[in-house]
Amino acid sequence: MNKKPRDIEALKKAAEQGNATAQGNLGVAYYTGEGVEQDHEQAMHFWCLAAEQGDAGANEVLNELENSNTQATIIPFPSSDVATSMEASMGQLKLLHAKMLVEFGPKQTSKMFKAVGSETVFDKSVQQLIEIDENDEIEFKEVFSFKNKMNEDKNYDPRYEALQEICGFLNTNDGVLLIGVRDSKNRTDDLPAVSGIEADKRDWDDDKYIRHILDSVKASLGGAVITNYVTPEIETVGGNQVCRIECRKSPVPVYCNYKKNVLDKPFARYGSSTVSPPQKEWAEWCERKF
Repeated sequence: MNKKPRDIEALKKAAEQGNATAQGNLGVAYYTGEGVEQDHEQAMHFWCLAAEQGDAGANEVLNELENSNTQATIIPFPSSDVATSMEASMGQLKLLHAKMLVEFGPKQTSKMFKAVGSETVFDKSVQQLIEIDENDEIEFKEVFSFKNKMNEDKNYDPRYEALQEICGFLNTNDGVLLIGVRDSKNRTDDLPAVSGIEADKRDWDDDKYIRHILDSVKASLGGAVITNYVTPEIETVGGNQVCRIECRKSPVPVYCNYKKNVLDKPFARYGSSTVSPPQKEWAEWCERKF
């Protein structure tokens, strides 16, 4: 790079407002570490936003990265000074991702994002997710439906708990829910992270267990979300089975209906927690996220 961005804060404001040239130039800054901490994922984020608006420079860079196994020669973009909102920019990227899911399907979309250097939570193995621990993109549950000895509280409903997490991811960001993994609160020195889903499955085979999860999601969150946005798979980790549920950000708000007591209740992710926002906060959330 032969030109340092003149004002990173101004670039951020312009990029977050939706200015394509500022998004491209901010991508350069993140890619090279000029004026900000180097972050290739952030670089890809802003280049994708700029390319979506038809910016020729961003498209050229993305094509070069996609067709090369080495780092591209980055040509800086002109800077701009438009004021901004990061949430708006993130929303544009999520919308692009959602459109690609519909057109290409989840597997091909993941490959295409990874091909240009943007690794997502879906590209990480179960073991990697466990090592990272719970955060805004990762959640652990020991069971999906059946209570275990550690959860004998009559008011505890593991299925409702799991559906809340799925709903929260759909309304917030891409994420992975691992069933059969203990969270850090429920681990001791003599308990491994992976508890497995064998007890949760009872006498069901893998296909029936997956179908049970999909039917539960369909009944509580709506049939549309299971087509492109919720994908459960069973993997073997350390001799135990784990159910990996990949949840992709929905382009529209998702509400939870569960039994007779929960009707059209929204959930959202706040860091590593899933909560149901108050009405006013939920309205503001929908304006930012959808």
